[in-house]
Amino acid sequence: GFVVPITAVVADQQSSMFGHCCFDVGDVKCTMGTGTFLDLNTGSKPHASLAGLYPVIGWKIGDELVFLAE
Repeated sequence: GFVVPITAVVADQQSSMFGHCCFDVGDVKCTMGTGTFLDLNTGSKPHASLAGLYPVIGWKIGDELVFLAE
């Protein structure tokens, strides 16, 4: 066997936001499947509460960390 480095871990709504190029603060996406999820790009700062939404990490590339409100 050999070592395989893990270089990316992304799933669900976060990958949907990234895949649809929701890179700017204020970008929003609604994902509908087995559930319905609304995600808002809040940029470099997590928000404790935005109208009942909760903060999640969207992605991190290099030193840039992007938060979403879901």
